Amino acid sequence: MLRREGWAVNRKRVLRLMREDNLLCLRRAAFRAPTTDTRHGWPIWPNLARRLIRPRPTSC
Repeated sequence: MLRREGWAVNRKRVLRLMREDNLLCLRRAAFRAPTTDTRHGWPIWPNLARRLIRPRPTSC
C-alpha cells in the first residue's frame, strides 16, 4: 500500500517503524498435533523399564 502511494520503503524499514511505535503483533504458534491422549478410559500400564538395572561396562 505504501509503494502504491509513492513511498520508497522495504519490509525491513516498515518493521523497524512499526517496532518503534509498538505496533508489531504476536505471531500465532504453529499447529502441533497432540502426541499423547491422557484422557482415555484404557488401563495405564506401569513403566517396566524403570526397574531395570543396567550392567556396568567392562574394561578391556
